[in-house]
Amino acid sequence: MTRSMNTEPTTEMFEAIAADRGLQLDRERIEAALEMHSKFRHELDTLRSVDLSPLPPYIQPETALRWIENGGKLP
Repeated sequence: MTRSMNTEPTTEMFEAIAADRGLQLDRERIEAALEMHSKFRHELDTLRSVDLSPLPPYIQPETALRWIENGGKLP
């Protein structure tokens, strides 16, 4: 399942997300987050497309690292 955003996020969208989570971020931090999101959007979309259902709900960090190193497959 691929969940890719159809539009580029806006500053207003990031402000709404921050407010929804109770975060008080100034415009400069919001714009920095937006810039970072744009820079890594392809990688984010790739991560979002990986099926995580075979993984236990509380994965241990060392298991997660092995999973990542193994191309998203359980060893």
